[in-house]
Amino acid sequence: MYEMSDFYFNLGYSTEIISTTINSSILDRYSVVMCGIDGTLGEWTVDEINALENFIQNGGIFVGMIKSAASSGVETLANRYNISFISPVGNSGLTSIVDTDHPLMNNVSSFYLSSFYSSLSISSPAKGIIWDSSATGIYGAFAPIGLGNILILSFNIYEQIYEADHVQFLKNILDWGFNNLRITSSDYTNSDYNFTWDYNLAENEQAVLSQVFVDGVHQGNSLGNNFSISALSEW
Repeated sequence: MYEMSDFYFNLGYSTEIISTTINSSILDRYSVVMCGIDGTLGEWTVDEINALENFIQNGGIFVGMIKSAASSGVETLANRYNISFISPVGNSGLTSIVDTDHPLMNNVSSFYLSSFYSSLSISSPAKGIIWDSSATGIYGAFAPIGLGNILILSFNIYEQIYEADHVQFLKNILDWGFNNLRITSSDYTNSDYNFTWDYNLAENEQAVLSQVFVDGVHQGNSLGNNFSISALSEW
């Protein structure tokens, strides 16, 4: 993961390697937490798993990158959101089978899946976003949890940063983490929703893309005719 840390640092982001027990006071310092595993990683404690779950629920992004189904904290955390590791299926090599509607895929059209040891099995709330070239194996999946998201990749992108469109994808992860505004409602029977927010553009931003998701499924990039936007607060 040192290569990944250096990659983001060179883009101007503040990065740190967490080498101590995970808890909420540590996680509160971050917007995105990544963990890459090549081999076996010791299991996290229940308290550490719960701290990560709270981090995600409160708006954090957790990215687990693991190419083998060895017992690990990443696997335990992913299982909580119905993402599990199974025997690999499909083809290794270049793939362009991706969910093009997902914001993580902005300007991304291909991934390079080197030799792998696991693919993913998912069920709701998890959704697949990367498949092998035969579209039979899932190698990237996410789940929207509370105000945040968990993203699991079952190939070693952290060792192949400059393959295919990996650089753009890795940049998109941070945009997803920093700019993703999630508004949720448990009322699925009422078609009238009144959402209000304020978004201040940074100096280098030209526009804001509004995308509508229901249960993690992309519904479109345009708002309904009766959808209004107005300022609510400074944040």
